[in-house]
Amino acid sequence: MPQNFEGLRIERLIGHTIHPCGPNKTITPPIKTSSLVPLPTETKNLIQQRITEAVGSNSHGVETEIEKSEPDSFFGLAAEMMHADEQRFVQISHQMADSLANVHTNQRWPGGVQFVISGKVGDPDVE
Repeated sequence: MPQNFEGLRIERLIGHTIHPCGPNKTITPPIKTSSLVPLPTETKNLIQQRITEAVGSNSHGVETEIEKSEPDSFFGLAAEMMHADEQRFVQISHQMADSLANVHTNQRWPGGVQFVISGKVGDPDVE
């Protein structure tokens, strides 16, 4: 079932730099930030709109199959993040950055920024 991203409200965002792998699949550790990114309202609104358009129910942009759901898996960490305080949210995002860097082993894959976002979707008056 497609996820409805209408009414997306970003509450927290952090970004980490993931490097392309080096020769012989050498892994370069990510550059991890230690604090959330403060977003001006206009920027937050633009990101929310772009995400809604890119992966909302009419885009057919996201299909997910979860193979691992253990507590230390991506899914388990993401689930824990939903209710984590800010410090734990940052710690888990660091684990996710390390995990991504460790599987980023194809030299054709460029480096980039991994953004970890938490928020809510739907009617803000219905919690």
